[in-house]
Order: sequence, then structure tokens, then C-alpha cells
Amino acid sequence: MMIHKLQPFTDVLDWLHHFWERSSTQRSIALFLLWFYLLVLAGVELKRLGLYPLWLPQPPDSHFYAIHMAFTLILAMEVISLIFVIPSSLSQSMGKQFEILTLILLRNAFKELAALQEPVHIGFDNIQSVVEIGVSAAGALCVFLCLGLYRRIARRQRFIQSPDMRMRYVMSKKLLALSLFVIFFSFGVYDLTMHLHTGKE
Repeated sequence: MMIHKLQPFTDVLDWLHHFWERSSTQRSIALFLLWFYLLVLAGVELKRLGLYPLWLPQPPDSHFYAIHMAFTLILAMEVISLIFVIPSSLSQSMGKQFEILTLILLRNAFKELAALQEPVHIGFDNIQSVVEIGVSAAGALCVFLCLGLYRRIARRQRFIQSPDMRMRYVMSKKLLALSLFVIFFSFGVYDLTMHLHTGKE
């Protein structure tokens, strides 16, 4: 049967999911994010001092750029977590989408903040950027509150009663998640390569 032929692919997703959710993997990711943030922060400071190598992609002069880049990486990690949670319940995947939307809005706020000159002064020349930062931060807060409300009212429901149909449904979601993981990883490698060559996001 076709369902048995596709079993090895779903086993790959299960292995990747188990590896991703391991406590050792999560600790390694947290340490990587910390060192990445400190490295970018050091790069910004070196550029402000005129010591940054010219052959590397040039970061902005704002220290907020390090926070922006850290949020970008966290957002990428959350997208991977969303891919792995797709085969789970609908409520979990919806909750993860709320989290990602919150991170997107926060990332946009710090991206606008990184474009401002330090020390930051609020004036007529940058009032639009300040308003955009406030709107993004307020939107992130609203989405976060909605996430809490959603988790309170979410209830797991099983609409598929047949064990065979339930297995086919879960397997199809795992195959979809595996395909999304491969696509996302490919785009990530491509974007990283382009950033290293051009310095553009």
C-alpha cells in the first residue's frame, strides 16, 4: 500500500522532531543565539570605532541592529517549530502561529529602531519611524494577549473517528511538514549565501 511506502519519510520527520525538541538541542540553540547576539553587538561596536573589517558585510551603526538580528533568528527557529507542530493538534499549530506573528511585529519594531541614529532623539524628521515602532509594539502586545485568550478557550476535538483514516490524516500532515522543512531550509541557505555576498537581508 502507498501508506506503507511513505512510512520512511514520516520516520525522518519524527526523528527530526525528536532531535529538535531534545533538551540538549534547545540548550545549544539558546547558547548559539546568545553568542550570535554578542557577536553582532561586537561587530556594531567595532564599526563605530572604525575597526570593522571592510571585506565583511557592513552592519548599521545602531546597537539595536543586534537585537533585530537576534529576533530574526528566533523567528526562524519558531517557524521550524511550527513546521514540526503541524502534525499535532490544530490548536497547537494555531497557537504557534500567534507566537510567530508576535515575533514578526517585534522584529519589525527593532528593525525600525535600528535605522535610527544613536543616541535616539524623537523629532519631526523621524516621527514616522517612531510611530511605526509604537504601532508594531502595540500590535505585538495585542497578539500576545489574543494568544493567551486563545489558549484558554482552545479545546482538542477529534473529528476523525476511524483509526485508519486518522493514521492517513496524520501521515499526510507529516509529509506536508517534511516538505515545508526542506523548502524552508533551502530558502534559509540561499538567503544566508546572498547576505554574505551582498550584505543585504
